[in-house]
Amino acid sequence: MSTTLSFLNGLKFVLMAVAILLGIALIGFLIKLVKANRLKKKEVTAFIKQLHQEMRSDVLDRAIVGTKITSTNMLNYWLVKIVEKNQFGETEHFYNLSEGDITIGREFASNKYCIYDELLDDNQCKIVLLKEQPAFVNLSNTVPIVFVPGRQYKRNIKKDYKMRDGEMIKLYSRDMVVVGDTKLVFSVYNSASGLV
Repeated sequence: MSTTLSFLNGLKFVLMAVAILLGIALIGFLIKLVKANRLKKKEVTAFIKQLHQEMRSDVLDRAIVGTKITSTNMLNYWLVKIVEKNQFGETEHFYNLSEGDITIGREFASNKYCIYDELLDDNQCKIVLLKEQPAFVNLSNTVPIVFVPGRQYKRNIKKDYKMRDGEMIKLYSRDMVVVGDTKLVFSVYNSASGLV
């Protein structure tokens, strides 16, 4: 009976040692798996960033190529970069303002550019060209629009100025307008030197 008891104690000790070694091996395997997944995640993130940058360049190039050059705007024309937040993060779109006025809002049928931002109104704002210089017009009084001037250009506008309904502001290069979760950044593109 004492040999059976000592055999069972020995067997119990061996099984505990095997269980501890298996636990250590499992922990080591999990650590390697986590490190491999981090490396894959970094590779996937780098690939997505590169793809996004290539797509951004392609969209910008298409906006530039789509410009109808006339004798008055042969060197410079206006682009607006629209950055909207969505389930994938931020998406950038470029729109060429030489094609005329654009309206922006949630409603697809009545706007030239439709943004799926739940904070926007159906007809949120309008961008018009006044003597080849764009101006931003607020069409809504329910959603706050914040204007962030790139430079003052003799304008008496505070940084993060909240626009009123129907108000119009002339735009200069690097001005930004924030509407809900969407940002609009205005730039002049020069055919010789690129974005100004």
